[in-house]
Amino acid sequence: MMKLTMVGDSFVGKTSLALQFTQDFFPHDHKPTITDIETRVLNIEGQDVLFQIWDTAGQDKFRSLLPLYLRGVDGALLVYDVTKQDSFKNILTWISEVRKAASGNPVMALVGNKTDLKDYKCVTTQDGEQLASEQGMIFIETSAKSGHNVHQAFFEVGKEVLKRTKNGPGSTDFTDHVKVGDKDKNKRQSGCCS
Repeated sequence: MMKLTMVGDSFVGKTSLALQFTQDFFPHDHKPTITDIETRVLNIEGQDVLFQIWDTAGQDKFRSLLPLYLRGVDGALLVYDVTKQDSFKNILTWISEVRKAASGNPVMALVGNKTDLKDYKCVTTQDGEQLASEQGMIFIETSAKSGHNVHQAFFEVGKEVLKRTKNGPGSTDFTDHVKVGDKDKNKRQSGCCS
């Protein structure tokens, strides 16, 4: 079993990603999450892995609960909205929260969500790749709505967790960086970001 936590600002699509992965379902309307747990079994390199996905709230008033959800976590998906620059800027704060609260060295993936909104994209793929490289994280862009790269995001995190488990604690260099997914090089759209 692997415990993964979804982390990021409100309305970046954490719940939608979790539901798309576990139920192949995209919720067209939903309320902000306080916490939820979704599960799914995925075969990774011949091994069945039960993913336990903790979906956390992005609102500031619930941030004090985050350490509870990060306790014993194997991996964290740090999600931002590619159409909202602020959600990308806040990723550094979320990275700090994960490193402070999680024990050990969990696998972290930087996930740029909502790539289906190409006309409004203002966080470039290059920006995401650079931040992931600097922070030693897996990088992938997804669309919870279309399902693009959603399963791949969880698969890559699971594969890296298994790799670290086989090699022993602390065996993976924190500066390792993995790039995943398509190379959508959309340029910044003027006026699209808040």
